[in-house]
Amino acid sequence: MAITWEVKITPINIDKYVASIRATRIDDAEPDNPMVYEIPRAVIETTPQQAAVMDEIWAKHQAALANKAKIDAFVAAKEAAGKANLEARE
Repeated sequence: MAITWEVKITPINIDKYVASIRATRIDDAEPDNPMVYEIPRAVIETTPQQAAVMDEIWAKHQAALANKAKIDAFVAAKEAAGKANLEARE
């Protein structure tokens, strides 16, 4: 399993080091389902500021994974209940 990240920086104000950041995570197991995270406005003048933006993107990614796990568990439970219900009627 290979995972790659593409980071796109779109300048908003070069003199003030302000940019929009888009990070796209691509998993070769699901290449048609990339995960995209955006920071619409960030100051990225210094290394700590740049790291803070990446921390924010990582936090968004972790929240998305947690939400996906919650949805997957919900769907699996409801599908299993539905399957059991219908098969019991046979």
